[in-house]
Amino acid sequence: MGSMRAGFGSVARGVATLATAVVSVAGLTVAAATPPAGATGGAPVIADGFAGYTPGSTAPPNQFDVLTLVSGGASSVDTASLTIVSQPASGSATASAGTSNGIITYTPATGTTGAQTLTFAYCSPGASYPTTGSCTTANLTYAPSSGEYLGANVDNITGVIQDVQAAVSLPSTAVQGSTVTASIAPVATSVPSSQSGVSVSSAAQFSVVLPIPQGFTYVPGSIQVTGGDATTSGHLGATYCTAPVAGACTAQIASGNYKTVYPYLETFLRSGTTVAGGANVTLPTVTAQFVASGAVGTVAPVVFTEFVLVTTVSIVGAVTFDGYPSCAACASGNNPLYQAPTPLATTTITSPTAHTVSVTGV
Repeated sequence: MGSMRAGFGSVARGVATLATAVVSVAGLTVAAATPPAGATGGAPVIADGFAGYTPGSTAPPNQFDVLTLVSGGASSVDTASLTIVSQPASGSATASAGTSNGIITYTPATGTTGAQTLTFAYCSPGASYPTTGSCTTANLTYAPSSGEYLGANVDNITGVIQDVQAAVSLPSTAVQGSTVTASIAPVATSVPSSQSGVSVSSAAQFSVVLPIPQGFTYVPGSIQVTGGDATTSGHLGATYCTAPVAGACTAQIASGNYKTVYPYLETFLRSGTTVAGGANVTLPTVTAQFVASGAVGTVAPVVFTEFVLVTTVSIVGAVTFDGYPSCAACASGNNPLYQAPTPLATTTITSPTAHTVSVTGV
């Protein structure tokens, strides 16, 4: 039994990349919660979307439910009208229209780099693309991912280091007092059906803790969750946490290697939602807004301070990985060393622009 449990670190490592994938895309503005201008008359209102991909990897493909970007959801469109209007510059995309979701599947090419944008369309009920006046186009942008290492002692048996990844859209600078939009997008991955000879039944929770960046103030009610695949779309929770809340705000607060302090954001697959062993999965994108309220010159960092993954395996049952910031070379026996996280993205707060009023004829 003990030797089999030692292998569960590998099981956890194999599903860690399911959690989230993060790169800062300088200058890329994504308004996942704001309908684009110009949708008038009977045409549906659709927001642009933001997603992630793993550079150099062509499998598994990345999926995004674009029906979550439609104001009013399925009742506002003819769900069969989903169309890809233009392909990204690198890689390829396909659309699968369903009555309860609209899945766009993007597969990057081996050499794909940088942000990749495709355009899709939905039309009003009873219409098909490109019916004039009844269809609306929107963009879905995929950005390459990077990651942060988190480590934990799994089941009091073995130390495990996870590379938790996500694609982040965040401006490099923000004027003091302005509103900043940040989007964090997972990449696709696969839950192994077995690891080290142990059968993997499912994976669940995928909880990520993200402290509110220094110098930022959260805008109440601004969290938006979009995308995901047919399993995860509509099943990811995201909460602004100022105190413990069962099932929603569960971070370990300022305890040993867990350095999280309030307030923070926590994302998680809701209870009862699991990803089967052997299945591909893409988690939804989370978008939130902040006010750049700090002093001029403050650098606001985006970091993960905790990641929780629950894997159900044969013989033993549920095994929990509860990771804290570490590094690739920080495995030390059963207890990985703590290392302060390197920011996945940063915003520098700048001085408000002075406005000069020119008065003539006086």
